[in-house]
Amino acid sequence: MVTAQELCDQFAAVLVDLDANPREVSFEVRAPGAVLGYDRGEPVFEADGVSVRASFRGRWLAEHDVPLTFGTKNVFKLSPTSGNRVKVRVK
Repeated sequence: MVTAQELCDQFAAVLVDLDANPREVSFEVRAPGAVLGYDRGEPVFEADGVSVRASFRGRWLAEHDVPLTFGTKNVFKLSPTSGNRVKVRVK
């Protein structure tokens, strides 16, 4: 099972990579039962009753359901946009 911190770290790594190489990117996440929420402009990852609020400097533009309950396989599509922000969708 993936922890909330691992989910947060995984997305943080993708955002760091997008800083260095701006482009559209898709990737798969397997975290059945985990939940992705949103609070004051930042994503909140929850797994096994533990919540981790990300600190992505307000860059995350949620274009997905909130809250989003992860299934056995979710494919996320991140697209850089103006103002150093990133649109986040689920395919």
